[in-house]
Amino acid sequence: MSNETLLGHIAERFTGQVENIATESLAYIINKAPTAKKALFKFLEQASLVLGESLSVQTQRPCEEESIPDIQVKNSAGKTVLIIESKFWAGLTDAQPIKYLKTLSKDCQTMLVFISPSRRLPTLWAEILRRCNLAECSYSATNHVNPEYWISKTKENAYLGILSWRALLSYILNSVEAEGNIDVAADVKQLIGLCEKQDKEAFLPLASEELSSYLGKRIVQFNRIVNIVTDQLVAANVGAVKGLKATAAENWYGRYIRISGYGCLIHFNASYWAKWRETPLWFNIKEIVGERWEVTTKLRNSLESLKRKDPPRLFFDNEDDDVPVIPLFLPFGTEEREAVDSISKQIMDVIGLLRKEKTG
Repeated sequence: MSNETLLGHIAERFTGQVENIATESLAYIINKAPTAKKALFKFLEQASLVLGESLSVQTQRPCEEESIPDIQVKNSAGKTVLIIESKFWAGLTDAQPIKYLKTLSKDCQTMLVFISPSRRLPTLWAEILRRCNLAECSYSATNHVNPEYWISKTKENAYLGILSWRALLSYILNSVEAEGNIDVAADVKQLIGLCEKQDKEAFLPLASEELSSYLGKRIVQFNRIVNIVTDQLVAANVGAVKGLKATAAENWYGRYIRISGYGCLIHFNASYWAKWRETPLWFNIKEIVGERWEVTTKLRNSLESLKRKDPPRLFFDNEDDDVPVIPLFLPFGTEEREAVDSISKQIMDVIGLLRKEKTG
């Protein structure tokens, strides 16, 4: 017998609206039952912040700079002290997280928190922190309040957090069941069913926009950038591709290139994109020893500083000799030329790090 709930089944019919359905369901539960509302705040306050009393919950109300948070919580003075963003598999908007952080009150403790499937916590959190870095918004080291609730604190004294639907809803469910509120517990279970379906589905139901020609064009453009960057490095006498061919396999397309004694692969990789970081372009690197391309201890040690970054910028593919893998991030709102230059610079920054270690 299937454990699918009615809400999970209905939401499947409105694929493009699943996040909105989850947001409205959570707000409905919080506003319907004081115990559920108290449980929400108590869960968040495990991070040692105090949101205050007499808090009101609103959904998807426009605020400053045309951004529209999913849920805003205001105090008795009408100040926004909490913004909750519901995520399943959609990307961050241009306003997230920086514009939302600016919306929070400066007069008291505040928080911007994202709720996502547990499987997406590492990649979504890394992208949130990366955007903070780009905006020069400093933050403290990540504190794992529990395995599925992570927080940091910005220089403006606002809390920035991420948690899983599973962790939050389980906490709320335990609270309303302890009170004996059967009706609200049933509502929470409906929402849990929807979220579990999103977290566990091997093949997520398609939305019509996912099959548009626009998405196909984007993938073609990602592969084109791989080619242009490779050719540009060769033309600048930085790298060489003699005897190397463009290569493709399941879920990826790339170009091999030799740079400064290292064998490199610049590529589009859908598997890495889904698993590690929210970017389609990647850089694999091995040391050239004689005629062989090898993952040496020296290479791994030289890249160690990338692993220590917050968020980390170094992974190892255990299906390919533990080759070091580095995400390459495309800039937003730029033309192709600027995007190519940015990717080339990121690659050369890695090579520069290796050269520095070699001569240091």
